[in-house]
Amino acid sequence: MLRKHYAGIIIIRRSDGKVLYQLRDDKSSIPTPNKWATFGGGIEKSDKSPREAIIREVMEELCYDIDERRLKKLITLRTPLKTYYLHYIIINDNEAKRLRLMEGKEMKFMKREEYLRLKNSYWPTRQFIKYYLTNRKINKLLTNC
Repeated sequence: MLRKHYAGIIIIRRSDGKVLYQLRDDKSSIPTPNKWATFGGGIEKSDKSPREAIIREVMEELCYDIDERRLKKLITLRTPLKTYYLHYIIINDNEAKRLRLMEGKEMKFMKREEYLRLKNSYWPTRQFIKYYLTNRKINKLLTNC
C-alpha cells in the first residue's frame, strides 16, 4: 500500500500580481529536479499544522520569517497520493527584496502567462496556475488582501 503524502504550498504574490517561483536544483536525489514550482514542501511529523510546515519551509528556502497572521488559507487539493494545503501571502517590494534563495537554482517573480510558457514547469503547480487562478473566487481572494 502506498503512503499518502501531505504538502504545504505557498503562493507568494507581489503587489503587482506576479507570483514567486523556484527553479529546483538539478539533482536526481530530489523530487522533480530542474522544475519551476511554487515554494513549499512536505509536512513533517514535528509540524503541528500545514501552516507551521509552510512557515518552516519558507524560512528554510527563502530565509524569510512569515508573520502567521498574514498567511491565508487558499484551498486544499486532494489527489489519490497527495494532499496539498495551499496558502498565500501578498508581500510588498521591500519584503520581496529581503528574500534570499537558500534552496534551488533560481527564484523569479512571474506573471501567470510567463509561467505557463515554461517548458520545465512542475505539473501540479502548472495545473493550479492554469485552472485555479482563472477561478474568479480564488482570484478575488488573491487580489483583495
